[in-house]
Amino acid sequence: MAKLYKRGKVWWVDYSDYLWRRKRKSTRCTDKEAALAMLANFLTYEQHLRAGIMVVSREHKKMPFERHVKDWAKSRAADKPDEGDRLYIRKAARFLNLAAQSCGWQTLGDMTKASVTRYLEERSTTPNEHGDMPASKTIANFASYLHAFGDWCVEDERMVTNPCPHPGRWSKAAKFPRRALTDKELRSLLTCETIPASRRATYALLVVLGLRKTAAAYVTPDMVSVDDDGQTWVNVPVYVWVFKDGLVYYTKNQFSRCVRLSKSGQPMKIPVPSQVVPMLRAMIDGKPGNRPFLERGLSAALFQSDLRSAGVNPIDYLGRKAVLHSTRMTGNTLMAICGVSTSARMRLFGWSDPRFAENTYMDRALLDGPAMEASERLGSVVLPMLPQATAQHEEKQEIS
Repeated sequence: MAKLYKRGKVWWVDYSDYLWRRKRKSTRCTDKEAALAMLANFLTYEQHLRAGIMVVSREHKKMPFERHVKDWAKSRAADKPDEGDRLYIRKAARFLNLAAQSCGWQTLGDMTKASVTRYLEERSTTPNEHGDMPASKTIANFASYLHAFGDWCVEDERMVTNPCPHPGRWSKAAKFPRRALTDKELRSLLTCETIPASRRATYALLVVLGLRKTAAAYVTPDMVSVDDDGQTWVNVPVYVWVFKDGLVYYTKNQFSRCVRLSKSGQPMKIPVPSQVVPMLRAMIDGKPGNRPFLERGLSAALFQSDLRSAGVNPIDYLGRKAVLHSTRMTGNTLMAICGVSTSARMRLFGWSDPRFAENTYMDRALLDGPAMEASERLGSVVLPMLPQATAQHEEKQEIS
């Protein structure tokens, strides 16, 4: 229902937009016929939007695509001023502009569902500069940037519908799921003489501390502390600022870049096992307090090469692949086998959801041993009942 009404000498219109929301606005006309013509234009415009004929609002139809990206980044930064969100905004804005250049998006109207899907499919099948195919998680991140931008355009009434598909469509399972290393494989890796000692020490710390690759790359001697009881800790902050010379600082500086070390957004305080403390002390001895001491440049390809040098096949009989991040899964799985509680593992690895400890970073194929031991214990409980039950069954068969 649409109607005209008068406020003073000016005619106003009352109608429903394409989402059936009530709108009232001034026509700035004192002539009724002119006001009726404007109301007809408003209704035609809303009907085109509702039918999908026009997917971009009139006032944003000719605005350059880069301007929309800047407005989105500015709005997102105002809503979420945290430094980690600012890193996400800069990364997403850079990707959106590159996608626009690659697809030829000059305005929002050029960003259609077909062009977005085609671009993501091309990225998923195009090797990167190292010759490796992008992971499904990488493509899902690209899709999430586009989807978030499209949602904002709809909320800001710049577009009618979001042309970007939901990122869940691209969150496919990896072709080679990750696996953990067995205790024998881990021992072979850490004792292989052909692998540099510094790299083997880094692998050992990745397992026992549960560090991710990014956090391990920027751990400095200043982050290692000893409490009054003699316990050694590694204190990992949420953010650090890195200069071009590689020095790491805890305070922001305009000449440095920010690196996020904690995905949970909380600082981590990780205890160091007493057996590993001498090796850790040897690694940081004589090093500057603000310079990383663990080996840099680690990658999945280098890790798999070291596994082969140690006589370990990165791919097991189930087709699962051991990658650098498998050190985190290895530490969690080995602790579970040793009987460490879920809450203790969550505290050590900085998880807030028990599903990370029990599902995401748990290699259940390595739990066959504990399962067999539990089965034996159950059998020892049931064993005293078996002879009597068997004898009664045989007696019944003889009677029949």
